[in-house]
Amino acid sequence: LASIDKHAGKPIIVEGVMKVAGEVEVSQFMEKRANTLEVFVMSLCPFAQSATSKLFECLAESKVTPMPSLEFHYLFYKQVKDGKEVFTSLHGEEEVVEDLVQIVIRDSFPESFVPYLLQRAVSGKSPWMDVARGAGVNEANVQKIAQWIKDKRDTLIRKEYDYAVTRYGIADGSPSFVWECDRITNL
Repeated sequence: LASIDKHAGKPIIVEGVMKVAGEVEVSQFMEKRANTLEVFVMSLCPFAQSATSKLFECLAESKVTPMPSLEFHYLFYKQVKDGKEVFTSLHGEEEVVEDLVQIVIRDSFPESFVPYLLQRAVSGKSPWMDVARGAGVNEANVQKIAQWIKDKRDTLIRKEYDYAVTRYGIADGSPSFVWECDRITNL
């Protein structure tokens, strides 16, 4: 694979078949993401909300340096309905919208992302706009989030779905964890 040469000297994760001792026929590879924990969730999943809160508590109490980089990703289900590909979530449209809110805040207002997650975990079924305001998102940005969700819904979902399924094979299981590009079962 010619593109693997660009990663000379960098740690990578390789998948492939060993046909002869010492030689691997590489089917795919990815650059190892050092000191990075990726968390895959469905936003309204009570297990994911609890795990997220506990994760932040543990990190706040930890003396680990450097702190690991945390990345949150969202799980969607792909279905075919009336001959068209559509995406849904276990907890229905309400969760799809909440996933999208969290994606937009994560990507566009990162300083409000962790406060939003912590606020959401204790806010029950409060409307996302109220939770966002409580997490410090100003009114103009709340309106931008609503507009981006409306305008970019399919693109945001597809990107998130493709990342989880194509990169790691995670199509279900909230929460799921990936440490340095290795899927782990328990923190």
